[in-house]
Amino acid sequence: MSFLPAFSIIQAPDTSPVQTAFVLHGIFGHQRNWRTFARAFVSENPRWRLVLVDLRNHGESHGAAGPHNVEQTALDLVSLAEHLGAPEAVWGHSFGGKVALMYAALANHSPKQVWVLDSFPGRQEGQTTAEMKAMIARLRAVAQPVSSRETAKAQLMADGVPSPIAQWMTTNLKRQHDGYRWIFNLDAVESMIEDYFELDAWSHLPRLSGRTHLVLAANNPIWTQSVRERLDHLSSNVQAHSLEKAGHWVHVDNPAGLLQMLSEHH
Repeated sequence: MSFLPAFSIIQAPDTSPVQTAFVLHGIFGHQRNWRTFARAFVSENPRWRLVLVDLRNHGESHGAAGPHNVEQTALDLVSLAEHLGAPEAVWGHSFGGKVALMYAALANHSPKQVWVLDSFPGRQEGQTTAEMKAMIARLRAVAQPVSSRETAKAQLMADGVPSPIAQWMTTNLKRQHDGYRWIFNLDAVESMIEDYFELDAWSHLPRLSGRTHLVLAANNPIWTQSVRERLDHLSSNVQAHSLEKAGHWVHVDNPAGLLQMLSEHH
């Protein structure tokens, strides 16, 4: 059975947009992560409307049936496209990057552009996966309900989570009758991230009918010289862009650079 994810729409006032882009956050994120950047983009590109999506088990998107993986998350976007109309572009950050690629491969009307924002196409193992598993364990260790966001942040920091990340994680706490609880389904999210690390999406890149743009954060060590050379030898429909002065959080570290990059190609 299809699942319709929660979403919000950002568009310029007093303008009739003619093109649509779906915007996909990363794991542990939600649509609000992209709201400030989306407003800046449509201010400069008023012919576009941006649909900010809460991926399954995140934000306000609850109740999706399993399996919880990249493919099912992409199929949720197929349902969203049937509801809103097919988008001309899809942007996906981190986990959302592989979802964007999978959606483009599955969609009846493939988007003209897919933007993969600092999302490694291949399988991953080692330090990155170990850090993610450790984060999930730390989130589980925060007893639910918690009395306040400040209490949760303090617990995460005491467990070794840097202050900015701990602060960001607390945006995923929602006040309920008995206190604050995580808005994501940790068991489902764990399945999603494990599938993300296992999925090899290299083969999707040259097969997509539209143009695929990969944004590589210049300060992310995953983009080695050999990986960049592999990207350079893919189909002419695949283009890699290096975003200077940016780590993994491209829209936070260098929003002006990312905005210029997206605007030039849209």
